[in-house]
Amino acid sequence: MASHDLAGLPGNPPIPAATGGFDGCLAYQAEYDPAASVFYTVAPLQAIAKSDGTKDYRALGFSIPDLRLVKNIAAGANLDAPPHLTLAGGDVKISPGAAWHPPTDLDLSTFAPDKQPLGNQIIETSGNRILLRIFTADPAQLSLAVADTHSKTIVRLQPAPATTVSNAHLVPAGSAVLIEEVTGAPKPVKTGKLDLFDAATGRSIEQLTGPTVRAQYFLAISPTGKAIYHSGEAYSFVDFGRSFTRDPVSRPSTGSYPAMFFAAK
Repeated sequence: MASHDLAGLPGNPPIPAATGGFDGCLAYQAEYDPAASVFYTVAPLQAIAKSDGTKDYRALGFSIPDLRLVKNIAAGANLDAPPHLTLAGGDVKISPGAAWHPPTDLDLSTFAPDKQPLGNQIIETSGNRILLRIFTADPAQLSLAVADTHSKTIVRLQPAPATTVSNAHLVPAGSAVLIEEVTGAPKPVKTGKLDLFDAATGRSIEQLTGPTVRAQYFLAISPTGKAIYHSGEAYSFVDFGRSFTRDPVSRPSTGSYPAMFFAAK
């Protein structure tokens, strides 16, 4: 719908432009403050690392949806790695990148009904809900579950869907899980069939077909209830016919997913 050159916005110090190319990413991480309708990201001040291999960084805050630069905070100088952002009560906390490591699993020993220390992998998180892969004796078996950190409960998705970890997605706030059906091995491909599971019961509540998404990449699920896919500049939208909250969804197990934000008009 629109493109924005964030480096062209006024700032002091200015946001670096990509003239001549960067030796890394322009922006690192992204955190959304829904109360203020602002998202924060970290950007280096130098296009090319300094002679000692380090860079200086700023934490930049942009308003949603007009993308005005509203915050420009010093985020560290002479750093070997980008710093990490954490939002707490509207305050921005900045930690050195080397001092922060994303959690990769959850201690389930206090979670009902089993209260067992099950081996697991965090796939996505939103609100109080965490989508998990539960490790089983058979490595080829994919067991998915949703843990609620508020109620200390865990619910497994039943029946086990034919999918992969990268094709399972929480909706905002984690009330449901979208499963993209796949087939074939060792390189599974999407069939175009989508299954929405209730995170509270673990049962399927809706099945949809989106043939065009077979060859497209998943981006996000919007608060307006649409799964968004793309390939290049071609986009597809699958409407669930229901709405969700504006809670952001994070995927801590990999840095390859983009941070997506949507604002309702």
